[in-house]
Amino acid sequence: MALPKGWVKGTLNDIISPEGIFIDGDWIESKDQDPEGEIRLIQLADIKELKFVSKSDRFLTRHKSKELGCTYLKKDDVLIARMPDPIGRACLFPYEDEVKYVTVVDVAIVRTGSDSVLQKWLMYTINAPDYRKKIQENASGSTRLRISRKNLGILELPLPPFPEQKRIVAKLDKLFAHFDQLKARLENVPALLKQFRQAVLTQAVTGKLTEEWREGKTVIESGEQLLQRIEMEITNGSKERLPRGYKTTDYLIEYDQFNLPAQWSLSVIDKIGVVQIGGTPSRAESSYWNGDIRWVSSGEVDNSRIKDTTESITKKGLESSSVKVLPIGTVLIAMIGEGKTRGQSSILDIEAGTNQNVAAIVTKKNHFNPEFLWFFMLANYEKHRGEGRGANQPALNGQKVGAINIPIPPLEEQEEIVLRVESLFAIADKIEASYNTLKEKIDQLPQAILSKAFRGELVAREVSTYTGAVEELSMAAEEKRIYNKVKS
Repeated sequence: MALPKGWVKGTLNDIISPEGIFIDGDWIESKDQDPEGEIRLIQLADIKELKFVSKSDRFLTRHKSKELGCTYLKKDDVLIARMPDPIGRACLFPYEDEVKYVTVVDVAIVRTGSDSVLQKWLMYTINAPDYRKKIQENASGSTRLRISRKNLGILELPLPPFPEQKRIVAKLDKLFAHFDQLKARLENVPALLKQFRQAVLTQAVTGKLTEEWREGKTVIESGEQLLQRIEMEITNGSKERLPRGYKTTDYLIEYDQFNLPAQWSLSVIDKIGVVQIGGTPSRAESSYWNGDIRWVSSGEVDNSRIKDTTESITKKGLESSSVKVLPIGTVLIAMIGEGKTRGQSSILDIEAGTNQNVAAIVTKKNHFNPEFLWFFMLANYEKHRGEGRGANQPALNGQKVGAINIPIPPLEEQEEIVLRVESLFAIADKIEASYNTLKEKIDQLPQAILSKAFRGELVAREVSTYTGAVEELSMAAEEKRIYNKVKS
């Protein structure tokens, strides 16, 4: 490709003056380091594309740095990572040298020492797609790619006249400052969406989401009457023992902590459904696995709908174990698991069994809306997670799950709540899809801008194209209106 008028081609070796340096960092082993040392050791993790992030925390003594003959960094030195990820990323060193800094051997240091080459222009050029592609093509290594300083030094780069370098840098500085503002605003969207969904769930299970809907409504069956009907139907009106899984135990319920609507009641999971624990067929018996019965592990219970499973079992595996095939609409609670797994919930969109670390809550459709039950579990994830006990690994159990306090709205209102939550979540999903699309475009902007800059075609159009979209996404009137409604 032809260069703009007045531009020439050169290499890093060509542009380093006698007063400059183009060298690798220093070979500093673990034994050379000292956490009490005065000299900070800059590492690969500190170097990002276009940005120094000050992430590492390694030091050595001044005496050791002199003994090793280390090169001290200066402000605006260009630092190039000779190893991934990604290989060839470069930034300017930002600190004055009142405190001494050195860097590791896999970082190249470039200080042109020339009045005709702007350090910042060089940093931008090295990060441009064409130059980075050359770095990739000239890298080698059987396990991790690395480009040698020798190969780095002979790669050609475009060299505009000095006034043109200044003009390019000024425009890039302005564009990237604007880009950083856009990106910062965009980064707020996931947190806003998370807060929005949590607010919707909280308002839903406390009755505030349906306040207007309840006005003037004649309640056919209150929450208390619903509870009485559930017990009557499962016992056929007799005083006989309830079917296995249903409990009549009176749990300590602190009504004052729930400020529920007048027609709502309060009970526990055991009163509205059956809590069942799954199992795992023997792994040693291959005939128990890879069958037609889908099987859920606790790690798959992750606050989402379950439409498929990683593993499945056979009829023989089912009969050999305590696994039960659960109906569609069953709400699952992870009772144990690493990270955030414990207390997470899911709802089955398929028939499936579970392992022994999952509690399944089975309700009858005319007794309790399983979607409302799941929304309640999602809204109270942190609270239920905190109920886990155990010295080595905190865990829930079937009894604890059965004893969870749950508000009981009239069945008709449960159905209305589900419709409203699904409608609001659909809006949030639409915003999230727009966010993901826009984020992908925004993430591609720096390379697009740099590519144009070093073809002599730099314009601000790429950034401004997306400015309005970011405004629309993060500050949309509809989003604010909905969020304010559920928050109030």
